[in-house]
Amino acid sequence: MGDLARKHHFALTPVVTTYGRGIEMMKRGEIDYMVAPNSARYRDLSTPVFPVLTVPMVLVARPGISLTAPENLMALKSLGLVGGLTFDEITLDPVPLPPTEDVQPASGLRRMSAGRLDALIISSFGLQAEAARQDIPIHRWPQRSIGTITLSLFTSAKAADNPQTVAVLRAVKEARDTRSYLPFVARYLPPQ
Repeated sequence: MGDLARKHHFALTPVVTTYGRGIEMMKRGEIDYMVAPNSARYRDLSTPVFPVLTVPMVLVARPGISLTAPENLMALKSLGLVGGLTFDEITLDPVPLPPTEDVQPASGLRRMSAGRLDALIISSFGLQAEAARQDIPIHRWPQRSIGTITLSLFTSAKAADNPQTVAVLRAVKEARDTRSYLPFVARYLPPQ
C-alpha cells in the first residue's frame, strides 16, 4: 500500500497492528482501510472491495525439526500462526497439527531462535522480510509449503467520507488487474 501511495501521489499513514486490533479500529472509524485475509470473520465490519493477492503460506521450523512426514508434525510442542487465522481459512492439504497460538512475525522468529517455539505458519513474503530484518539465516530452517490465503482490501464505514477513497481503490484495483504489484512483492521472495 505504501508503494502504491508513492506511485500515485496520495498520502497514507500506515498503522501496523494485529488483525484483531485492526478490526476493532475499523469499527471505531480510526482507520479507513485494511488488507486482511478474505475471511467470513471480517464481513461484519465491511464488505471486501476485491481480492488483491493470493499469498503462499509456509510452515517453518527450528533447525533439527523434521517437517517431512505428517506424523512428525504432531510431535511439534508449540506452533505459532501469524495473523490470528484458523486452519479452515488456509487452503491446504489436511495435515495433523498441534494446538496453535497467535503470534507476530518478529516475536515468532525471535522465540524460535531462542528455542521457545518449535514452528511457525506465516506467509512466504513475511517470513523472508522478517528473517532479513532480523538477520536470521532462514535458508537453514526446515520449511514446508502449506497452502495459500487470499488477501482483500476492506474499507471502514467511514472511508466513503475520505476524499482519498476513490484514488486508493483505483490504485489498488489497477495494481491487481495489471499485476504491477509484482516488483514490490519480489523484494520479499528468495532468488529463484
